[in-house]
Amino acid sequence: MLPAAAEELKPINKEIKEVEVFKDSLSESVQDNRFLSDNDGAAQKLTHAAIEALKDKGETGMAILGKVIANSATFTSKTQFSQEKYIKAKSKKYSNKVSIERPTTRLLCEMLFQKGPQKICNLRADSLAGILLKANVRPGARVMVAETCQGLVAGAVLDRVGAGDGTVVYLHHGDMPNNTVVNHYNFAPDVMDNLWSYPMYGIKTVCEAAGLDTRAIFPADEDADADTAAPTATATAAAEDAPAAAVAVKAEPGTTDADADTGAGGGGGQAVSASTASTPAASTGAAESRSLPTVEAGTAAPMDTGAAAGPGPDTTDVTDEVAAERRKQLDEREAKREMKRALLRRSHNLLAEAKMDALVVVVRHNPLTFVKALIPLLAPSRPFVIFSMHKVKASSALH
Repeated sequence: MLPAAAEELKPINKEIKEVEVFKDSLSESVQDNRFLSDNDGAAQKLTHAAIEALKDKGETGMAILGKVIANSATFTSKTQFSQEKYIKAKSKKYSNKVSIERPTTRLLCEMLFQKGPQKICNLRADSLAGILLKANVRPGARVMVAETCQGLVAGAVLDRVGAGDGTVVYLHHGDMPNNTVVNHYNFAPDVMDNLWSYPMYGIKTVCEAAGLDTRAIFPADEDADADTAAPTATATAAAEDAPAAAVAVKAEPGTTDADADTGAGGGGGQAVSASTASTPAASTGAAESRSLPTVEAGTAAPMDTGAAAGPGPDTTDVTDEVAAERRKQLDEREAKREMKRALLRRSHNLLAEAKMDALVVVVRHNPLTFVKALIPLLAPSRPFVIFSMHKVKASSALH
C-alpha cells in the first residue's frame, strides 16, 4: 500500500547508463584479451572487506563502482567492448535500483504467486484475466465474489468495476472478510464504498427473503461438508431474530467474556454459527456488575512496615473515571456494531433482489455448494465463473 506522499511521486524514465559515466576510463587501444587469466581475484586490489567498509560509510553505488574500476589491474588491458561489459556487470552488483510502481492486478497476482501460490488457489495472472473476461466484469456491474484468495479476486473485480453505480458483494466465511490484498490496491474512498461484504452462513436467509424455494437449494437430507456447508440451523435461528440480516460481530481486542459474542470466526474456510450481538443494556449492566477497586470507610490502606501511618487514598474520583471510561468504550463498541449491522442489512437487501449481474467463485473447497446457493440470486441470462485448483472439484459443477 503506497503512503499518501506517494501521490506526488513522478515516474523517472531517464535511466542512468554507467558506461557513459565512466566513458573517460574506457581505452581505445587495439589490445585484446588473449593475455588475461583468472588468477583467483588477484587483479582486484580492493578487498571484499574494504568494499563492505565503503558500504557501511554510506558510499553510493557509483562511487564504489569507480573505486572498483580504479583498483582493477587488468581493466586497462581489456578491449573497449570488454570494458563496457565489465562496467555493466559490476554496476548490477553494486548499484542497486529500486522502482516504485502503482499496485495493479497483474503485479499483485505475480507477487503473491511467487510467495505462496497455495494461498491464492494457484491463480496465475492469465487465469485471473480470463475470469474477469468470462464474468463480463465491467464498470457499473453488480458482481458477487466468493473466494478464498486473501481478497485478490475481490480486489481485481473492484478495480474493474471502479467508482460509480457498480457494486461488489464479497461473500466470505466467518464474521469478517479477508481484505489483505484489497488494502494493497490503495483504492480511493469512493471506490471502496462499492465493496460490500456478507457472510456465507446468511445466504439461506437471503434466499428466503427473495422468495426462493430453499428446500431445493438446501436439502435437509444432504450431508454438507464442514468446510463448505450452507447456513446451519443455528445461523437460521439467529437470522429469524433479525430478519433484515444475519448479524454476527466478533469480539474486539480488549473485550471481556461478558461483552464478547458467542460466535467465532471460521478459520480456513469452515462454516460458523451466527450469534446475536449483545444489546447496550446488557453490556452496560454487565460492566456495572463488575466490582471496581474501592476502599471501605474506616479501613486503612495496606502500608509497608515502618511507614508513617496516614489516611487511605481517596479512590472515589479514580473509580468514577474508570466507570466513565468503561461506559465510553462500551458506547463506542456498540456504535461500531450498529454500523456493521447496517452494512450487513444493506448487502442483504441487495442480494435479496436477485438481480446480480455476475458470479465469480474461486475457493479451495468444493465450489458446487457455493454455486447451488448463489446462482438463484443472479438475474436471468447472467454469466458465472467457477475456478478451482482441483480438476475433480471443478468438474463436479458441470453435472
